[in-house]
Amino acid sequence: MNQPNTLPIDPNAPLGIGCADLFSVSREQLKVMRHAIGYDEAGNDRYPNARSDDERRNRYVTAPEGDDGRICQELVSLKLMADHGPLNTTTGDNFYSVTAEGKRCVRLHAPLKPKLTRGQDRYRQWLRADCGMSFGEWMKLKRH
Repeated sequence: MNQPNTLPIDPNAPLGIGCADLFSVSREQLKVMRHAIGYDEAGNDRYPNARSDDERRNRYVTAPEGDDGRICQELVSLKLMADHGPLNTTTGDNFYSVTAEGKRCVRLHAPLKPKLTRGQDRYRQWLRADCGMSFGEWMKLKRH
């Protein structure tokens, strides 16, 4: 059995991104899987308070004959997504979910977070503080 690829992966690599050492996924496939489990294209988590996979989004609904459906079907053939078939509530579109291996693939290809300046970091600290003060007031309080 092959060991998973543990080398860091360049997020700017050309198409055909390696996922483990058995196959590769395209940027479009990675984008679909990220969207299905609640990450945007920059790798930001839209469900940061989820404590487990059960609390996360894991769905992608599309017509199998469309462009996104073709991508989902390719991911199903790679066992990175599961096709649950058409649902009555989705007007005949198929419901797809990302498998455990697909989630692992998304984690392997998480984009590198940009380096923040000192000012950007302070501003984000103020946003997280949610203290009811203006940024200027909060900065004055921080200095003392």
